[in-house]
This record gives sequence, C-alpha cells and structure tokens, in this order.
Amino acid sequence: MAIIPNLRSSPTGDNTVPKNFPYSDVLFDYAQFLRDIETAGKIAEINTDKNVAIIGAGASGICAAYELLRAGIKNLTIFSPNTPDEIENPLRAGRCFSYQFPGNEKFLAEMGSMRFPLSEVCLFHYLDAFKVQYNANFPDPGQVDTLLYANGKPNTWKSGEKVPPLFQPLADGFNALIATGCTLADSTVLVGPEQIATKLKALQLDDAQKDWQKWIDTFEAYSFRAALTMIFQQSNTDNIPNKRQWTDEQISLFGTLGVGSGGFGPLYSISFLEIMRLFVNELETKQQFIPTGIGSLFKKMEEETFNGKTIRERILRQTVIDITMSDDANAGRYAIATQSGTRVNADVVIVTSQTWASQVTFNLTDNKENSYGSTLVLPENIKTAVRNQHIIESSKAFMLTKDHFWKKNNLPANIQSDTLVRGLYCLEYTDNPDDPGVVLLSYVWEDDSGKQVPTIPYGLDKDNIVGKEARIKRLVRDVSSFEPTFAKYLVPIDNDYEKNTVFINWSDQEFYRGAFKLNRPGQSAETQAAFTQFQTAVAAGEGLYLAGDCVSFYAGWVEGALQTGLNAATAALTH
Repeated sequence: MAIIPNLRSSPTGDNTVPKNFPYSDVLFDYAQFLRDIETAGKIAEINTDKNVAIIGAGASGICAAYELLRAGIKNLTIFSPNTPDEIENPLRAGRCFSYQFPGNEKFLAEMGSMRFPLSEVCLFHYLDAFKVQYNANFPDPGQVDTLLYANGKPNTWKSGEKVPPLFQPLADGFNALIATGCTLADSTVLVGPEQIATKLKALQLDDAQKDWQKWIDTFEAYSFRAALTMIFQQSNTDNIPNKRQWTDEQISLFGTLGVGSGGFGPLYSISFLEIMRLFVNELETKQQFIPTGIGSLFKKMEEETFNGKTIRERILRQTVIDITMSDDANAGRYAIATQSGTRVNADVVIVTSQTWASQVTFNLTDNKENSYGSTLVLPENIKTAVRNQHIIESSKAFMLTKDHFWKKNNLPANIQSDTLVRGLYCLEYTDNPDDPGVVLLSYVWEDDSGKQVPTIPYGLDKDNIVGKEARIKRLVRDVSSFEPTFAKYLVPIDNDYEKNTVFINWSDQEFYRGAFKLNRPGQSAETQAAFTQFQTAVAAGEGLYLAGDCVSFYAGWVEGALQTGLNAATAALTH
C-alpha cells in the first residue's frame, strides 16, 4: 500500500528489477539469498516431524509456509480468521486483497497493495517464479494526464510535462533533496537518498550505512513537517536544496498535495524517517501494475502441493484467541487456542498478524503460566514494540464504469485534490476503451480516512448507518464541485451500486483495525527490536517468531512482509 506514489521522477537507469538491493536498515541482500535458494531448490533440507503453526495467511504467512514446506517440513498448519472475505474471495491473502467485481471478475479493486516498485526484489522474484505478469501502466500523478485541485483552483499536469507552476518550487526543492541531500545549519552534511540507493545496489554497504545513519541520528525525533521546516526554512539559503526557501504556505501546500501525490497533511505527524526510507530504498519510483491482481500471486503459491496437500488445504479457517506454553511439551512447546474450541500444539509458532492482535487477542504481551508453571515471556523491548507501533487508517472506494470514459473524452486519468476524495486513479485492465474501467474514486489515510467510515445520523440506531450508495454518491458530488464533466461519468455499470462499487475502511476490519504500521518520531529502536526478534528468539532457544508487515521497517509494502516471512522461515528451520 504505497503512501507516496511517484513524488518525483524516477532515477535514470533501466526499468528492470535491480540485481542486488540490500535495504538501508536491513543491509541484507534478499535478492542474492533468493537466487541461492533457487539454485539449491530450498533454503535448507530438513527431515523432522516437528509441528509448525503460522498465524495469518497474508503475504508473510504464505511465503513462510511455502519455503518451509519446500525445505521438508511435513506438519504445518496455517491459521486464518473465519471471515467470509478470507474464505470466499479467491484472490485474497490478508491485505493483498484483489476484489473481483461480480460478473466481471477480470476487473479488480485492489483493496490493499496496488502498485509495486521494482526495488521490491523479493516480490518480483516470486512474481517471476510464478509467472505473474506486470507492467508499468499504473496511473500515478504525472505519468498520466493529471488534475491537481488546490485552494479552490484546478492545475493541469499533462503526462510527461513539468509539474504546474504552483508546485514547481516544491518539486525542484524536494527532488534536489532526494538527489543530492543537504547541509544543515549546524554544518551536518546529509548525502542524498538517491546516492545512498546507488551504494546499496553496488553493495557498498559500509558507506551506505554510514550515510543513512546520519539521517537517523539527525531526524530520529522529528516529524515529517518538522523536518521539512528544518531543511527548507534555513536562514542560509546556500544550505537549502535548490537554494530556495519554502514559506509556511508552501509547506502547507506540500502537506495538502505533495507534488501531486495527495494526502500528506494527515501524515505530517509521522516520523520523517518513515518517509525517507521510501526514497533511500526506491519504493516511490518505477511503480508496476499487476493486471491479474496481487492476490493472484498468492493464489498460485497456495496451490503448490507438498506431500499430497496444497498450502491452501493447510489453512485452518479458525480465529486464534490465545497462544500459551503447552501443558504437554512432548506434543509441542506451544498451545494455540481458537474461537471454535480447537487446541493445537506446535513446536514452532510464526505470528504474522497485526501487532494489535498480538497484544489484544493472542495476549503475547502478557506473562502467562501454564498449569505446570511454564511461562510464555517476550523480552520487554519486544513487548514495547508490539504495544506502541502506530497503525494508520486507510480507506478506498472503487467503481466499475461501463468504459474508459477518461480516455474517450480526453479527461484526466488521475485527480489529486485538497477536498474529500484526495486521490483518484483511473485503472485500465484492458487496452480496449470500450471495455469496463475501474475508478479508484478515493484513496485516503488517517484523518481523511476517518471522514469516510460508515456514519450513523444523529438520533438513529446502528441499523441506519449510511449505506454504500450514499457514501459513493457523496464522493462523486465532491468531484463534481470542481470537475463536473468528469463527475457525470462516475456512474457504476447498470447503475448498480451494490454490485459495481466497493468500499473498504481498514480501521473497521475486525482482524486488522488499521491499514499498516507507520511509526511516529522516536520509534526506530522499537522497529529494530521487532524486525530482529527472530534473531534474538533463535539465540535464546525460543520457537516463537514475529513476522509480517507490522514488524517490518517497510510496512505498507509487500516487500516488508516477504522479508519478515523469509526471516521467520529461516529461524524456524534453524530452531
């Protein structure tokens, strides 16, 4: 779930997956690791009857299961919540959720992850291995004709042309910061994220680590807005990228639209380092589009058969409610209880769920004794990381239209605004403009997302929540206020709002309670503890490992989930 799509032009270079790309905070080359796995055919070879349990059937859980089964693990169970969406939708793996419009199944609403930068070396390894096609046709701002609506005025941004004049100083300044870095008032010199990325790909890891550490040391306690102010409002303009100060009004404009990317304002309280990680690791450039949906990758992985049983057949559709030490260590060190009353013992447990579930549902932050006095205890720094991570809200609204009306009527394929809809994207699943089109009518985060959750009019009960049709029409009315020609085409096929529109608020999804982790200032140490928990647990002889998007440095991206899935699988085999 990219949060900053193509804020700047892509760096020069070919449009292929990098051969090597150890990410800045991890400094481990997963690309080479995966090539080595393919050469050997598996991470390792093991012959054991030990039981492995994986909590969560998202990207991380399915990846870990696939690699463990390839290595020879025989007894493996995946637990996934017993919800209709998880069971009935064939293209869903957690938040990799490709919703198929009924009767028009090849047209998709990507409810979670939807655009994929080529620097995601783990993801593209598996896409290529399972022959899932992708292309560069995602309609990011500036990549297609774009309308930027700010302060009551429209600004046209034609594909391939410069950003409109109102935004040009912001584009020039931020692009200079990313490309060449900056000097601060205390004479600290920060190397440009683009330069650090070049060193990472060249495996010049010592230099890259030192350069990135300076950013961490400088901005660990800074929010996004505070850091922009520190960099772009220095009194010595020679220190400022592009040598031009930003006014308070320009910083606010950047918060409203960025360089046409939308929705920054609600993220201004987020850690600046969370944002800069995207640029150091090229997560904002060369975005790819998957016509068959990201869910199609994990469907193919789930169909892989080991010992006569597919991965999908190993998914137990029951909701886990507790993880404790087992009363019978001979049957497995850990005991897993489900809402349906099932109890399963396992020698190794990999927890890939939201940290919210780890604390509230699985009780992993409690010290829990079994009947023999054996206690499940996580280190205090891991408990702190689980308790404190900030999970952001996000909402999406989609509509299936009768054709590619934007192409047929010379209208923008992307709209970014400072109004209710924020970000709008027109998606083409075929080349024929007469075929149905998919409009991501609104993509928003945090406070903007909160404005789009189901509402109960004052004085009415919960059965009178404003329905999907009314909510979609409210968004269309918002578009109509500044682009009426475009808005008149925003009607679902057959005027069927039930069948041909779909809406998701991740904050009210029962087992998610939010979209993805995006930490506030000062939480880098907590992320470090969560990400490396698999190492500390192995060293301590424990068999419970945290994985998934929430314990990654790169939450909101499939890559982070896959990295942690590989970590946990390797730890389980080591155990």
